[in-house]
Amino acid sequence: MLFNSYVFLGIFLPLTLAGYYGLLSVHRRSALVWVVVASLVFYGHWDWRFLPLICGSIAFNYALSRYIARSRSILPLTISVAVNLSVLGFFKYSLFLMDVAGFASDAPQLLRNVILPLGISFWTFQQIAYLVDVHRGRVAPAPIDAHAFSMLFFPHLIAGPILLYVNISRQYLRPAWPSGFLARSFQVGTLIFAIGLFKKVAIADSLAPFAEPVFNRAATGAISPSDAWIGAIAYSLQLYFDFSGYSDMAYGLARMFGFRIPINFLSPYKAVSILDFWQRWHRSLTAFFRSYVYIPLGGNRVALPRQTGNVLFVFLLTGFWHGAGWTFIAWGAGHGVLVAAAHLWRKSPPPWMTMVPTWIRRSSSRLATLAAVLLLWVLFRAESFESAMRVYAGMAFITHAWSSVAFPDLGMYRDIPLILGVAGAGALGLPNTFEISRMVRRWAAEGQKILNPGTLAGSALVGVCLYVAISSLARKEATFLYYNF
Repeated sequence: MLFNSYVFLGIFLPLTLAGYYGLLSVHRRSALVWVVVASLVFYGHWDWRFLPLICGSIAFNYALSRYIARSRSILPLTISVAVNLSVLGFFKYSLFLMDVAGFASDAPQLLRNVILPLGISFWTFQQIAYLVDVHRGRVAPAPIDAHAFSMLFFPHLIAGPILLYVNISRQYLRPAWPSGFLARSFQVGTLIFAIGLFKKVAIADSLAPFAEPVFNRAATGAISPSDAWIGAIAYSLQLYFDFSGYSDMAYGLARMFGFRIPINFLSPYKAVSILDFWQRWHRSLTAFFRSYVYIPLGGNRVALPRQTGNVLFVFLLTGFWHGAGWTFIAWGAGHGVLVAAAHLWRKSPPPWMTMVPTWIRRSSSRLATLAAVLLLWVLFRAESFESAMRVYAGMAFITHAWSSVAFPDLGMYRDIPLILGVAGAGALGLPNTFEISRMVRRWAAEGQKILNPGTLAGSALVGVCLYVAISSLARKEATFLYYNF
């Protein structure tokens, strides 16, 4: 079930909200259990056969967490983490690993028919983080209903953010919300959800026709420089607004139920360095690897060669987490090299840098970061290294396909500069969703009447976003790109 589907918007969400707020006035924990049941329906709507898998994972890790809390040994934690990673590895990496070992042709039909359970990469990492936190004493073992809620809460279930139990437990276990909190939270959530829906349906899905033909053509032959640049820029903007839209919708939905989940996306194309980029893009994944891999390996406290090795290792894992393929690993390695170089630059900047004006340093760093991210997205999107090299060859004007075209409708070439220019200007220059939300709330707080400018602006913005998005849904209903990971 997609957030941008009529089934979700017209049936599932209204019924879930109605049941939740109806039960909330009677018994709070019952209302939260209702959300857990609804979340199982949400997940089962995609493929009910995987319900036993996710429920079994929750039961297994619930039982193990209580044993880990009583034991002082690291062995139970090691076994439980290994089991979780083995399940993820079977579904996501088994065929790839057999191919690396040279046995892909002998793979049993069972492995060839394996379907990747939706969201397994996200909820596996959440389970591991929970077990580690219990072992460290950071959290107490959760009651079964609280553990199930933290795992299944449908706004974050499929594509993040990675929701740590420590972030949700206090909200779940509190006896009641402060007076007026739920009404304010619902208003904020509706605004943020509407903006996210607009980003996904009206912007991201409209950019797909400019990216997909280019990469499809690159899979079979050379492409022209203009098509290469169009495809690279269009995909970088499509992925940006697709993931941004999903992250906004997830956050907005959680706020509708009175919960705050981590902000997973924060204007990454405004980053002034590659380090800043990874503080803005998929922030929960960055935080997970920092807390549960990088810091335990020594983090920044070790000698520079070892720190560099730690950075490269973490980003190889980041690439591998995104997909079972060499292009994803190369994408992660590319970012790892850039981040390691940024750490080295920060520790030992060249002397001449002090002579360069600050605004020039920041502008050039931002431009270089954007260019590096754009080039690496080509690897991320391409079906193979050969396809990526064809796109790179076109972008470098080293191609024999100068006159070939990826778009049969030549009229599209007339519209492309304007469409990409507007989308790019929005990503680079406009306020993000949370900045807009804060502006609207500030205007509302400053007003003295019920129909003050802030309330009217927020209502109008929600209405326009929903109208445009739902009108666009009549033409297409596309899945989120991060559902593939």
